[in-house]
Amino acid sequence: MIINYEKFRIHDEHHENDFFMEVNWEKTNKKINDCKVVRFTFSNGDIAYVKREYLLALIFAIGQSEDQIKLIPQKLSTVRWHETLWEIKATKNIEKGEKIRFVGKVSCDKVSEQEVIKR
Repeated sequence: MIINYEKFRIHDEHHENDFFMEVNWEKTNKKINDCKVVRFTFSNGDIAYVKREYLLALIFAIGQSEDQIKLIPQKLSTVRWHETLWEIKATKNIEKGEKIRFVGKVSCDKVSEQEVIKR
C-alpha cells in the first residue's frame, strides 16, 4: 500500500480528457491517509472523492475470475475432528435411569494455517 503522497495521470483512450488520481494528499488528515480516499481531478477542474472500498468493489466486479480469486483473502486451515460416543442419563421425559447414546464430532483446536494465495 502507498503510505506517502502520490499523484497518477490516468490516460484517456481518446486522448482528450486525461485526469489525475491522488492519494494521501494531506499528511495530517487520518480520514484520507493510507489510501482510504482517492481524489480524482478532471481536465475541466472538477474534483471527485471516492472511497477505496468502492474502487476495490468496481475492480472486483469488472475483473475476470482469476483476478477475483486474487482479491479474496483465502486461508487453508487444518482441523482435527474427534469422534466419540456420548452417553447421557435423562431425568425428565424419559424413564429415569434410561441411557441415551449417540455419536458426536468435536472440533479440536487448529493444527496449522497457511496462506493459499501469496501476495
